[in-house]
Amino acid sequence: MKAARLALLSAFSAGSIISANAQFVFDNFMEGPDSLTVNTPTGFIEGQESGFLIAGQQRDVLLQALGQAFGQVSTFNVSGSATQGASFLNNGTGSNAFVQLDYDGFDVEGNNGVQTAGPNELNLNLSTSGQFNFAFLASDSPVKIDVTAYTGTTAFSTGTITTSPANFTTPTTFSIAFSSLTPGVGSTGAFNSADLDRLVVRFTPVNAGGDFALSSISASPVPEPASFAAVGIGLIGLTRRRRNRK
Repeated sequence: MKAARLALLSAFSAGSIISANAQFVFDNFMEGPDSLTVNTPTGFIEGQESGFLIAGQQRDVLLQALGQAFGQVSTFNVSGSATQGASFLNNGTGSNAFVQLDYDGFDVEGNNGVQTAGPNELNLNLSTSGQFNFAFLASDSPVKIDVTAYTGTTAFSTGTITTSPANFTTPTTFSIAFSSLTPGVGSTGAFNSADLDRLVVRFTPVNAGGDFALSSISASPVPEPASFAAVGIGLIGLTRRRRNRK
């Protein structure tokens, strides 16, 4: 599945507490259209786009080639459609590249291949949430997702998941629990979900030439296990029966 096939699929409040059972959307790619291209074996390019529907009202993007043949290109595009937002990473045949998205409020990035924390913070209270979610539209390769969540600039936690199955063309969401994140190397402590100041997510197709389409990044409570829910329903029914007998 290459670019043409993928193309066919095509009120943030700082410091606010996200209510229980609510989903907070960092980015649904309905704003901030973008198009970045790398056409050298190990080149990179950075971009910044703004929008009210983007966490911190700004998306910082780094597209980095890890190795690609002469004449091949890697591209990252954001549709910015008001009806179906989506972002697409398309790697040329045999190409390896990753795209890294950085949400930390308004700042000014250079084009040196390094994303840095800006003077502002998200200041998000996600204490009622328990996981980060990554909603895909399609993929033709497993995708390694590296997550780094910050409280302040020196306390941060990291975690990694890899999508499976390798190839799918129906919308599929992958999640990583806050509890599975661990303090990163050099961190002064774990990130605090009651004060998320910066979120950095890197997407790297495992297979050379891999492409994917992403529709949103969000945070939400961890779903209640079906077995627990069934037990809860059973207890409610038992209680009602006892009351009726009385």
